[in-house]
Amino acid sequence: MTRPVGRLRRAAVYAGGFMGPFAGGMAAAILTELGGSFGISAAAAAACIPAYLVPFASIMLVSGSIAESVGRARVLRIAYASYVAAALMCALAPTWGVFIAGCVLAGSSNAFTTPILLATLGRSAAKARLGRALGLYSAAQSLGQLSAPGFGGLVAVLDWRFAYGAVALVALVLFVIGVPADAGSGRLRLRSLVDGITLPVLRIGGAQFAIGFGALGMAFLIALQAGTEFGSGPAERGLIVMCGGLAAFVTSPLAGRAVDRWGTKRVMLAGLAMTAAAIALPPLTHAPWAIALVWSLAFASAQLVTVSSNGAVLALPNGGAGVSVTQAFRFFGSAVAPAVVLPIYVAQPGWGFWVPAIALIAAMSLLAISSGRRPRQG
Repeated sequence: MTRPVGRLRRAAVYAGGFMGPFAGGMAAAILTELGGSFGISAAAAAACIPAYLVPFASIMLVSGSIAESVGRARVLRIAYASYVAAALMCALAPTWGVFIAGCVLAGSSNAFTTPILLATLGRSAAKARLGRALGLYSAAQSLGQLSAPGFGGLVAVLDWRFAYGAVALVALVLFVIGVPADAGSGRLRLRSLVDGITLPVLRIGGAQFAIGFGALGMAFLIALQAGTEFGSGPAERGLIVMCGGLAAFVTSPLAGRAVDRWGTKRVMLAGLAMTAAAIALPPLTHAPWAIALVWSLAFASAQLVTVSSNGAVLALPNGGAGVSVTQAFRFFGSAVAPAVVLPIYVAQPGWGFWVPAIALIAAMSLLAISSGRRPRQG
């Protein structure tokens, strides 16, 4: 492989991290427009978020193990090709049912990309600099997650369908580029599907679930709060949510350096505490810029947990399979958040933010207890 091709494929690893959560996050700021196109309410249109995230998280429990057995490069190309088809289904959907089917297919396809790309980084980065590599990947991933609503909101001024067409084009480019070839057995053993599910992985997964529920999954509520309290339109709502992605993009590399210096457990605990404090503040804000600021603080703090969790699991035996399990927990948390938090918010708006903050504090407490009983990792 020539040096320019190698560089292009390494860049594609980070671009794939950006694309992974992009489609799921893009709908958060355009629920009103989606509902208008298909003749349903914005609340009913919110079903597209779990339609993407539930298969995304569910299949990710085993996708890393499948890729390790069959071969990461081969599986990644299939996933990107499937994602192109899914994005086009959403862009051209004549009915709500077809759009939802496209969301399900997109989530199923991207369930394979995230763990494969993380495993590629885990094997290629020097151990002393793994945290920095993961920090850069997390920056790309979080920017995809949180810039998607901003992009969707801006494009929705013209037509939301253009957004999904653009996503299909980028996925096609990534399909062509691929990743460096790897050795897989070429066959899938049923026993290998559970290789990544171990007790240490599940402990780390608990922290990832909390950060998905209390931070990643709150983007829709931040947009909703901005709209109901401040009258923000789709473009402004998208830009407010996008502030979190920009903050994460800046701070994720710093989180990686913190992991390299202080270790994974300490950074996870600090990140959980800081995110809990920040996510409790939106009900106390009185202007769009203020909610954008506290959302930025919450999501920047969440990167400490994301980066340290990925570093901790990749250091474990069979970490390539385990990282897909912890990522699944993270996105399960994101998928559960709308269903749990929205009814609470409707009844008592403040508690819509304070319940996730309490969940983050609980996760921090459990992690602190387990840390006290076991040697420090990282």
